[in-house]
Amino acid sequence: MVEKAKQMIKEGRVKRLDRFTYQVVGDHGTYIVIKGTDGAYHCGCQGFTTRGFCSHALAVYLIEKKRARKPEEKEETEELPAETQKEEELGPKDILQFLEDEW
Repeated sequence: MVEKAKQMIKEGRVKRLDRFTYQVVGDHGTYIVIKGTDGAYHCGCQGFTTRGFCSHALAVYLIEKKRARKPEEKEETEELPAETQKEEELGPKDILQFLEDEW
């Protein structure tokens, strides 16, 4: 799932619509991912409905994690170009922490 999320980011398939809303083009459709006021991510895909997590929400989480380290970036709507989406490698502990924190 992590590799799939990273691939969507690298291919530029994640578009920020506003402060809490992203459009993610997945392998089976285009989905809206929203970060709730409680900090939890929500996606409209079947996988999220079934499991409570998905690669679309994970892709948004990875982007937001990177953005949090760059506070000088603008808050306006923007497309996230593929060439700027190089994420650091996440280990199993990072993934487990993400799942515990968010889901």
